[in-house]
Amino acid sequence: MTLQAFSVCRRAVLVCLLSVIAIGFWTPAEAQLAKPTRPFSHIVADWNATFTNIERYLAGTTYLKSTSEAHRRSLAEISDQAEVAKENAARGLEDVRGLLAALGDVPKEGEPVESEAVAERRAQYDSDLVFYRTRLQQAELALARAGQLDSRLAEIATRKLVGQLLTQLPTPVETAALSVVVGDVTRAIRALLGAPAAWWRSLPSAQQHFGQGFRVVAVLIVVVGIGWAVRQFLLRQFGKDPAVEGPSYTRRLISAIAEGVARGIVPALFFAGIMLRSVSDASLIGGLFGEIIFGICAGMIVFVTATALIRATLSPRLPAWQLVPLVPENAVRISRNVTALAAVTGIDIFCRLLFDDLAMSPEFRSVYSAVSNTAGGVLLVTLCRPTLWEAPPQSATDETEPAAPHADRMWRIVRIILGVTIFISIAASWTGYGRLGDFINENLVASLIAASLLYLLR
Repeated sequence: MTLQAFSVCRRAVLVCLLSVIAIGFWTPAEAQLAKPTRPFSHIVADWNATFTNIERYLAGTTYLKSTSEAHRRSLAEISDQAEVAKENAARGLEDVRGLLAALGDVPKEGEPVESEAVAERRAQYDSDLVFYRTRLQQAELALARAGQLDSRLAEIATRKLVGQLLTQLPTPVETAALSVVVGDVTRAIRALLGAPAAWWRSLPSAQQHFGQGFRVVAVLIVVVGIGWAVRQFLLRQFGKDPAVEGPSYTRRLISAIAEGVARGIVPALFFAGIMLRSVSDASLIGGLFGEIIFGICAGMIVFVTATALIRATLSPRLPAWQLVPLVPENAVRISRNVTALAAVTGIDIFCRLLFDDLAMSPEFRSVYSAVSNTAGGVLLVTLCRPTLWEAPPQSATDETEPAAPHADRMWRIVRIILGVTIFISIAASWTGYGRLGDFINENLVASLIAASLLYLLR
């Protein structure tokens, strides 16, 4: 191919791409212009119908968490729409008032009569004034009703939550409860082992062929290959270099971010993709097997993210690359404890997602809550030891600033609060209030994760 022919082909390709992009931008705009706008009265009618439906639900005696959450989402959507309508009406009202002010006052008796055109325009503006005022009042009324109904739904949800948390289940140390737990565990293991075969038998005969599975495996291999390539690129370009003995703080920070992304975020995105695919309408995976896949991915996201971030930050194998100054032995212990805690949390997420599908008994849930909350609580208490977070002696070239006395007091108070909260969670779980223990433990772990992420961002 000659140079001129190559240039012509390149221009043709560029023209085609630009044409496709132009059509892509033009078509939605045309469709949007052609789309008819619903009358505001119809929108208000829909709002009122939703309000009436929610009021009937509140007047009844049946409470479902899923229904209440759906109603609250509907109220949030109505509030957003009403807020926009209110702003538009207020803006239109202000504009009309400005136009009326420009026309001046209506001529009084004995004054020259205004022209017919001005009188018609004034009448139109008066009509517009009523129109926008009515729309503003309807939007404000919708906002008020949505707020009241949402408050009532939130109040019911709070009462139900408190009632559930204070409902006592069989205590884990009861002999009868332990015998029920053994039966539940045996039945659950059989159901989990038989889930793949049961899922395969539930597929239509037309889909029971290995070609479908081969395509899925091929896609997974490609995705894993891309993720591995991204991971290796980040580690090779920005990762920690054992040959560098005294890296600057900026270099350590960049390496920690790169390793956190490569070892944590990239694998987490892979598992998140599988989760989203398993719950999509086009997915063939369903039933208990689908829940197993979903639970494994959810647990792995927590595990790989937590372990990657803590190792990237503390760098237990290469102390010179630490972001947080710690004694090397303590960095290793903290990393191991966080890894164990992440494993316990991941397994806990997997198990709790399957409780309803496996129809686990209250006795099993009580025993499981006691064991899992105790395991997580012990690991958290271990992480709260002051000696574990001691910084190494500072050298003359150290870039980090010494901790202020008030910071030490603050961390001491935080450790005391964590210890008391963990004790309450464990005590509640072993006395039959497993739901209360779960609630405390879950919110405590979520708060610690959020605080850790904020600290890393800082």
